[in-house]
Amino acid sequence: MKNIEQYCVRPSASLRDVIGCIDRGRLGVALVVSDEHYLLGIITDGDVRRAMLDSVSLETSVEALLGRKCDPAYPVPVTAPVTTSHDELI
Repeated sequence: MKNIEQYCVRPSASLRDVIGCIDRGRLGVALVVSDEHYLLGIITDGDVRRAMLDSVSLETSVEALLGRKCDPAYPVPVTAPVTTSHDELI
């Protein structure tokens, strides 16, 4: 299994940290995880661009960025175990 730590940031990380994470990971996303490694959300390169266009400081926390994209229909990420079949995922 691939080490995903390189794609992860904590909620207290800054927008600057997210940009570094996205650049290092080269997937266009940063996974926001708790100290217990639970997925809290995802910040995409598009989220970063929109924040920068809105003049959001590079020192703004990831937690604040997640708040900007909050959708009440999906308050927490939808996840599945690695062993879930393709049919179940669909």
